[in-house]
Amino acid sequence: MLAVILALIFFLLFKSFRFVFNSRRNARLTSTTNTANMGSAIRDGFRSAAYPFLETLTPTDLDPDRLQSARLSRVEKAVLTFKKTWLATPYPDQLAAIIARIVEDRNESPISNVVCLGIGGEGSSPTRVSLDVQQFVVLSQIIAQLAVANPELLSNIYVQDPLMMPEMKALFLNHGCQVVESPAAFKLVGANTFLISAFVCLEHLFGGLKGQPTEELAMFMGNGEDLARTVRTASPNIPEDKASIPAMFDTEFTNHQDVPCDRCNGKLVDAPGNMKGLSPFEIWWRPIRTDEQRFEVRFDAARELGFSGDVEEFKRAYDAGYSKLNQIEQHRFIYNFMSTVFNKSTQSMENDLLAWVRGKTDDHKKYEKDVNRFLSILYDPGCEDRTFIEYLNGFREI
Repeated sequence: MLAVILALIFFLLFKSFRFVFNSRRNARLTSTTNTANMGSAIRDGFRSAAYPFLETLTPTDLDPDRLQSARLSRVEKAVLTFKKTWLATPYPDQLAAIIARIVEDRNESPISNVVCLGIGGEGSSPTRVSLDVQQFVVLSQIIAQLAVANPELLSNIYVQDPLMMPEMKALFLNHGCQVVESPAAFKLVGANTFLISAFVCLEHLFGGLKGQPTEELAMFMGNGEDLARTVRTASPNIPEDKASIPAMFDTEFTNHQDVPCDRCNGKLVDAPGNMKGLSPFEIWWRPIRTDEQRFEVRFDAARELGFSGDVEEFKRAYDAGYSKLNQIEQHRFIYNFMSTVFNKSTQSMENDLLAWVRGKTDDHKKYEKDVNRFLSILYDPGCEDRTFIEYLNGFREI
């Protein structure tokens, strides 16, 4: 009986040794194979040693067959094809420089999650897939670089489209993203969010973001200039429940740059070229600022608009409620205040603000059309070289 037990123990030890030996051997072989495939992917232009991209759960660019592999979907192959095109341009380096600046500007409060809207919706035409793929590749590079500063970001990438194509859903899942049902992603938008909106309908976007802290949104990528222009045009008729939306595009508290890409005909999505999915896109981000810095930014902006008072007068109005207005409302108030100064019918900026917040006075109403007219001109490119007072003194002719 003892001999049987000893034999059984010896057999189990032998099996355990073989398992450990084979596991280590297979790990070495896998590591060697992956290293070789990675070098091949870099040489063939499907991967970069300089710029990170989101890694896949199953191999794509490390697959030796790559574009000929029957295992890869049409969309996965399209991603590899565009990634090779992208890496052959100077744009990855330019994009990396923008993201490095964002990481530095957000050092005290790094991006903590990603919410992507509008990429991967139903529509199987080659053109639609091509646009989605271009946006995905750039998004992949951006997130991977942001994750170097905050690795937890890789566990908090959320994607939503009510008509998500199965192939695109599989693509996102293979790259470590979480696909959620609409409208769940909207509720995940916070102050440290990187929000992507790829031509999402304005009403759907702003309606979904209702109640979310967009006035402090850390980062945005999409057709931001179009959205900002629409917001400015709609002001002051933006519903109260969406009043925080204009702050997403506050040009005094945010920076923005175009996504680097070919632009054969400006920023039109139907422009010729092979990067039309990127040409309308900008990246907006909000650097971290102290309260003192925020005050200085607003004071300098007011002076640039034509405010002629001193810093003490501005500080009293700022503390009385000016700081709570969004940028568009601040511009509107500054011009209303300047009109009452022009009319010699105001006592102080603080008192004028309190009266304006309660409801426009007769003096404000007297110049309301002038303010609206000048604001519409102000936001048109090339028409910023005349001050509001010059406009009033010039008989309202531009």
